[in-house]
Amino acid sequence: MNARAQLWRWTGARDIDRLVGLVLVTALAGLASAEPSAPPPPTNGTVPGSRSPICEHLSAQALQGYKVPGRKPDSQQPFELFLGNASHVLIAYIYGTRHPTNDVYYNTSSISSILRDRRIGNWSALSEKEGRMRPDITDVSTRELFEIKPYHEKGLQEGLQEVKTYLLALNRTLQPRDVFSAGRGFEGETLIQFSQGQYIWRLEWCTKTPGVTQYRWTRSQERFDSPPRCPVSAVRLNREVRSSPFL
Repeated sequence: MNARAQLWRWTGARDIDRLVGLVLVTALAGLASAEPSAPPPPTNGTVPGSRSPICEHLSAQALQGYKVPGRKPDSQQPFELFLGNASHVLIAYIYGTRHPTNDVYYNTSSISSILRDRRIGNWSALSEKEGRMRPDITDVSTRELFEIKPYHEKGLQEGLQEVKTYLLALNRTLQPRDVFSAGRGFEGETLIQFSQGQYIWRLEWCTKTPGVTQYRWTRSQERFDSPPRCPVSAVRLNREVRSSPFL
């Protein structure tokens, strides 16, 4: 899938009313077309940027943002599930943009297909169940993998168990010099506007525990009934994004 992007810029700083370089990118084409009319507010009612970050060392730089398709107005899917799906697609996409020359696979690729594609390991040693397992991010170049989970204790524990299971299966097929480990150091934040939506959302993620990248959403209090009044320059970007089961 090609992501066609428009780059919108206006002056300002970190908070929602003072943003720099908001990039509105159609990176999730196929999810749907509209944000629900009344999405739930964040639990503490704050605007994006006003909560303390989940990663303490996130740099106070200008944030990029993406404009993506939203949930269909008549969708029966819970909005929290929709946000979880969007988190996986966006975080995986951004990982790819940060490591453009790496051999990276996402959760559309099974462990057995990754081993076969890269011609590494003895994939015949995997059970049928192990061969079908699909880590969220598998970086063959760095021999790391990541699971993407919500920012709470249940998400952390589920992620740890999945990472452990994936590594045991994957590394059993490999020579000691080729083994994978739990990924580290992947963190960031971005701003999201869902198509036809009236709010700006902030997505943060951090890998405090190796292998488990946890995310959190916050939403602006202010509605935006029309695009921000600002000088606009449009730039088209083309990048192939590997498909996701959520697309």
